[in-house]
Amino acid sequence: MFASYLNEDGIEAILADREDHSLHEFIDGDKPLHPIIDFDLPVETLNAITSKLSDKQVKNLLCCAFRDTCLEISPKWDKKTMTIAKSSNAKKISLHISTFGMRLPNVAQVMMFTELIYKKLLEGLQGKDIINNIANK
Repeated sequence: MFASYLNEDGIEAILADREDHSLHEFIDGDKPLHPIIDFDLPVETLNAITSKLSDKQVKNLLCCAFRDTCLEISPKWDKKTMTIAKSSNAKKISLHISTFGMRLPNVAQVMMFTELIYKKLLEGLQGKDIINNIANK
């Protein structure tokens, strides 16, 4: 069944059928979303931050902001359900943080979740080009 969609025309047909939908709606239907944050910080930007944080400090700050936001939204959230994938190199720090222990009902809630994380970070780490989620991709 999916083989018929594995070409450019098939993919275009899928996208055309769902033109007014957000990405999550046709990946996972209208099911609630797991919070996920994609954090990409160029080392050049990190070096420009006045407080001169280390890579480890930045990663800890982001993980703590994610954890604290989850607990703020859902006090019974289990911290053991948080997952962290690292994909950093000499030019950037890249983390993907998510949890399978909580779901948010819609993209608007995901955006609010991300805003709460922004507010917990130092000003130099609050750039929209540094932190992304499915709602603003």
